[in-house]
Amino acid sequence: NGYLADENYFAGCGGGGSSSSSTSSLDSTTIANMIASSGGSGCNYSFPEGLNGEMIPWDLSNGNDYTVPAGKNLFITNIHTNDGSSFRIDGVRVLDELWGISNTSNNDEIGMLRHPLCVKSGQVVSASTNSTHTETFYGVLTDAVVDPISFWFDNVGTGNESYNVPVGKKLVVTNIWMYGSSNSDLTINGIVVAAENFNKPEANSNKYLEIPLIVDGGSSISIPNNFSSFNGYLVDENYFANCGGGSSSNSGTSNNSPLSGAVSQCGDTIYSSNGYLIIPGSSQANLQTHFPVGSVADIDGNIYKTVTYGDKEWMVENLKTNMTGNHITWFQAIANGAPTTTVSYPDSLGYYYPASDVTGNVCPSGWHIPTVSEWQNLHSEIFCGNIMNPNGYTNFSNGYQDNNYEILWSSYQRGSNLSLFNLFASGNYQNGVIGWGSGTSPYSTHFWTTSNCGSNLYRVNIPVSNSAIDFELDVGCTSTSSGVHTQIRCVKD
Repeated sequence: NGYLADENYFAGCGGGGSSSSSTSSLDSTTIANMIASSGGSGCNYSFPEGLNGEMIPWDLSNGNDYTVPAGKNLFITNIHTNDGSSFRIDGVRVLDELWGISNTSNNDEIGMLRHPLCVKSGQVVSASTNSTHTETFYGVLTDAVVDPISFWFDNVGTGNESYNVPVGKKLVVTNIWMYGSSNSDLTINGIVVAAENFNKPEANSNKYLEIPLIVDGGSSISIPNNFSSFNGYLVDENYFANCGGGSSSNSGTSNNSPLSGAVSQCGDTIYSSNGYLIIPGSSQANLQTHFPVGSVADIDGNIYKTVTYGDKEWMVENLKTNMTGNHITWFQAIANGAPTTTVSYPDSLGYYYPASDVTGNVCPSGWHIPTVSEWQNLHSEIFCGNIMNPNGYTNFSNGYQDNNYEILWSSYQRGSNLSLFNLFASGNYQNGVIGWGSGTSPYSTHFWTTSNCGSNLYRVNIPVSNSAIDFELDVGCTSTSSGVHTQIRCVKD
């Protein structure tokens, strides 16, 4: 029994304790309001980073350990094992005996997690290397915000007989493993809060934490018999600041009212004066704030807008210089028949140039026509490290990450232009005819590169297919014959 939901249904639940019905309008004002209304950074003690993440089913049998990827946290929600004593997080035992399996020796009790086991980036989840039974777990992998911890209480004198919560932090204990009937009290600052068996289904008086233990910074946790552990996570002391009282309203004196910090270029992290929030879609919605703008003039005096992406300054308008006289204008290109696609802004298309102008470099002085490699670097900067296919379509079916290429297109062309790259549909001019590609592509634009493919040149092709729904990117080898003319974007030397 359960329910189906869209795959991004929980996207607004991560880390921030607030949600948005749309990520397309996450401008600075919207984000400021979200920060003001949320204050704290999470309200779910079991899932402090939300439920939006990758689901991980894993079989640990025969030494098949699992290492949490960099930048991620793992929250284990289910365990199936015949040998819980071998289930470890970085070598720390966190439970015992049968889990998810009927236990006939003790009133048929079945060990089941009440709260997730928290595992941080780089930590290893392991089980017995010689077990004949299946040893599995299931959990959710999320972007790391909190700091998971698994602590083993060791013998007196080792320095691990107690755990001191760092000042300025809160410790949220989600699971305890304890075994013993005497001298086994778990104390916080000397006060007994739990005793005897936890997370040990076959033992008499076994118990589970039904509600997490939340421990203030500076407090000390100890267990006298030192044969036990706890699992949970550390957060900043105000992480849950606005979760209480049934309201998340702020007074007029709150320093969260304006957007007092910045939105990260990648990672969807919004920094304010007293913390940060993770709001999916916020980085891309505010992408343009990370790219400085400028201008450059060509030999004819035409002024072009420029944007600096990383360490490279790019023209974000198509070249339209008369430098060589080899170019073709839009109106010349459609002389033999206009395309069925309506072009409302022909002045934004620039000119169509032959390959001879590529080798001759018609860009302004100190600028040049980019290589495929420079297009790849641009792609990586705009799409947070995602690699562009140097020869073919950049998409999942070709082994590359899918990307939202809508952000490259002008808002006048059904795009969002969040990248400021400002694309307009120019079509493909070849042998006296202008076209938009093939199939269902309603419009497209194309740019020369200086990268050779045999005696020809690679070209970056950016079509929009399926009735202007699917924004795509392709790199293909294009003929350098005199009949082919294509747009040019320039990049600063």
